[in-house]
Amino acid sequence: MFKALWPKRASSNASSASTHVEADRTGTNAMVSMLSHTSAYHLERLEKLIDLRFEKTFGDLDDDSLRNLIAFASRVQDADIQRELLLFYLNCPPSIQSSLRHSDIVSEDHVLRRAPDAWS
Repeated sequence: MFKALWPKRASSNASSASTHVEADRTGTNAMVSMLSHTSAYHLERLEKLIDLRFEKTFGDLDDDSLRNLIAFASRVQDADIQRELLLFYLNCPPSIQSSLRHSDIVSEDHVLRRAPDAWS
């Protein structure tokens, strides 16, 4: 349906957009370009929560700011922020999940846990 509405623009924009995405995948925005719609949504919510509670912003969305945001969110002992971080992580593509898992951005020491006596 969209091709019928914009036949010439769609073909020219699609080729330039795919070239731009391929350049991003090899450049500094490799992780950002692979985000799905759902993971981008949870990333926006995570950014808003951090901005509202801590008045901290991370600038334009590129791989470095994404890593800084995730590192900050993983250190914050706030259940809402960790929930959004978990939802972001679960909705990321497997390649981003593995890079986050194998890097030092997210550590097991940074995860909010229940006290052992609360389990009984």
